[in-house]
Amino acid sequence: LQATMSPPENVSDVAEAILASNNGVEEFNLSENNLRDPDGVALARGVAAAEHLKALRLRENKIGPIGIGAIAAAVNEARVKNRMETLDLSVNPIGCQGAEAIAALIAGNESLVILSLRDCSLGYRLPTAADKVSKTADASGMLKLVGCLGYNRTLTSIDLSYNPCPTAADGEVVCSQIGRLATLGTLTSIDLSRMNLQDGAMKKFTGHLVDATRFTAMKSLAEQLERDFKETTATKEEEVEHYHARAFGPEGSERLLARLGKKYEEDCAFIAKNRGLVKRGEDQKRILPENASKELDRLRKMEDKIFVAFKKESGLIKEKARSEDLRHDMRMRHFEERQQGLEDTHDRELLVLEKIRARVALTYLNLEGNAFKRRGVGHLAKLMRHNTSITYLKAGGNDWGRGKAFAELGEAIGSAHHPGVLTKLSSTLNSSGINMHLVATSLVHLDLSSCRLVCSDGVLIGNILKRSTHHRHLKTLDLSSNFLWHTTSDRSRGDSAGFVQIFEFVKHAEHLVRLDLSNNLVESPKDADSICKAISRALGVVMYRGKAYSIPNCPLEFLSLQNCNVPANKDAYDILLRNLERTWALRFFHGALAKSYEGVSAKKFLTK
Repeated sequence: LQATMSPPENVSDVAEAILASNNGVEEFNLSENNLRDPDGVALARGVAAAEHLKALRLRENKIGPIGIGAIAAAVNEARVKNRMETLDLSVNPIGCQGAEAIAALIAGNESLVILSLRDCSLGYRLPTAADKVSKTADASGMLKLVGCLGYNRTLTSIDLSYNPCPTAADGEVVCSQIGRLATLGTLTSIDLSRMNLQDGAMKKFTGHLVDATRFTAMKSLAEQLERDFKETTATKEEEVEHYHARAFGPEGSERLLARLGKKYEEDCAFIAKNRGLVKRGEDQKRILPENASKELDRLRKMEDKIFVAFKKESGLIKEKARSEDLRHDMRMRHFEERQQGLEDTHDRELLVLEKIRARVALTYLNLEGNAFKRRGVGHLAKLMRHNTSITYLKAGGNDWGRGKAFAELGEAIGSAHHPGVLTKLSSTLNSSGINMHLVATSLVHLDLSSCRLVCSDGVLIGNILKRSTHHRHLKTLDLSSNFLWHTTSDRSRGDSAGFVQIFEFVKHAEHLVRLDLSNNLVESPKDADSICKAISRALGVVMYRGKAYSIPNCPLEFLSLQNCNVPANKDAYDILLRNLERTWALRFFHGALAKSYEGVSAKKFLTK
């Protein structure tokens, strides 16, 4: 039920009667009805009596701390009868006192899913006495509110935007607590825009999320596994070397057996020689038959004794070699079992870390309009490099400078460890943002025409494409009908940084053949000439002191700059043509030389 009543004198009475009637209303919307504290108290009585209410929306009213306190108490009292899931109190002068009442509600609630407190002056103590009209900075209620969020396990979306923190320290406390809560697996949407968050607050917030990705722990785990494997492999190699170097190892035992066999053969040859001499002497009647028989018996016994000794010693050597082989096999099995144990331990610990990382369910993050600068952007870039869950990021309206911070963020997204997670990125206020899903999946053709992209988006896209390894095969890029020169900065209407970073990507693109930048009007002649020079550096051969300073790799065949007013003067145009002529000359001569070696005349390529 949505009600907009005029005149609003009896709105609260009507609302109380409707809710108290228990007529099955589940969602009650009284936004923009100019309700005040007495109306909030009356509405609280109806909320306490309702049995089916699940969503209460009171946006853009004038309910103060007293009315909000009554409503919070009523929701807390009626939590047994109904399961309030959505509470929207945005744009009401709640103040520090009302924040304390909502904190008490959150701590004991087990059903609230969505809480919106946008622009509620949570960082100030509002006057309640008639003789006081000025508010004073007091973030105690806000700090108590975010502290009590830790006791709630059902909230998935929280909006604290447009509630500026009075001091940088307050912002750090708020961001530290919310960042820690974002790692517990319930929060999926966080809006912290326009809260005066500075670099320290960004460090606290992103630090918890980066730790939750467990990338550092996983990297350390992989490095530890690699070190253990190297140590085990080194010990294994030492064992193999020691095994082959031992006296009864494979080589040593073979040498001993060969030496023993050689000695046995020599002894057998000596006995055979003596036996032959005895027989010859007996045949020649030089030795008596009795003496010959005795000598032959002695030689036979000696042969038997040598054979037995040979078998015994060879058996001992083989037994020792077998023992050495068994010891070596046992050691090698030990090393294999150790390596397998290391792998199993690594897999178990990695599974635990992945389960911890999977608890982070944050998909939407809004940090627009805060006060963090390039250092804060560095912390945000670190988060996006390790991002595993955020699909939509809004980070425009911060004091980032003129492009370096955007470049840093774009490089971090381009070199992300989990590419393709981020699907939407907004770098300016009130813009549709970059469709990162197209950027992440378009490996050959990328069309971002008519997306209302501005200069900062161009800087991000250029650096994302330049750092992404999976965009090396991109063949066509269409960025026509955007606003790549225009900025949302108060200091200037436009900047050439978007064009420049795109052509920095073009310089390194090895397969890009078509680039359309038409209908991106550049209103500054100086910036138009800068863009022209960027084109000449990307596509032409740049000479410095008579030598080629840079030679392009991009095989671009089509470039459209219609309705861009580039270049603005003849000098920049001449520089562009001069550099391009050098590129065409190099391509012609390379092609001509290649064809000449195949017996084809180079004159055929003059027309090309």
